Amino acid sequence: MAQRKKTFDEQVIKSDDGHWYWTGRKDKDGYGKFRVDGKDNRAHRIAWERVNGPMPEGMQALHNCDTPPCVRPDHVFPGTNLDNMRDKMAKGRWRSRYVRPSRRKIDFEIARQIRAAAGTQIHIADQFGVSQQLVSRIRAGRAWPE
Repeated sequence: MAQRKKTFDEQVIKSDDGHWYWTGRKDKDGYGKFRVDGKDNRAHRIAWERVNGPMPEGMQALHNCDTPPCVRPDHVFPGTNLDNMRDKMAKGRWRSRYVRPSRRKIDFEIARQIRAAAGTQIHIADQFGVSQQLVSRIRAGRAWPE
């Protein structure tokens, strides 16, 4: 006999610390996953939408509590990817995946200089001690957006 799938509410524990913890499946970053109409969704987004209606077009579900498994709707707010990056940086939770470990890390000022630098991406990468891929991402606005 097939097991009955748990409802959304059956996979939430409301804790004394103010968070509502997701106990169901999680992704590699610790965010809850919940399947709706055959598609996996992040559980905190579903929680927000259950209270507020559909997430506005182009928006993501962001945490103000910085606790990935938390699905408490008032700990979630809509925002853009840029809002998410700024929030991460302001709270010191952001780490670059694009800088070679043996090379120095960069900041927004260096990213601004990379955007303004003349020459090929390879030349600029060598000048700043970063990868060509990072230079490409910065110039395309996918890393260190203004």
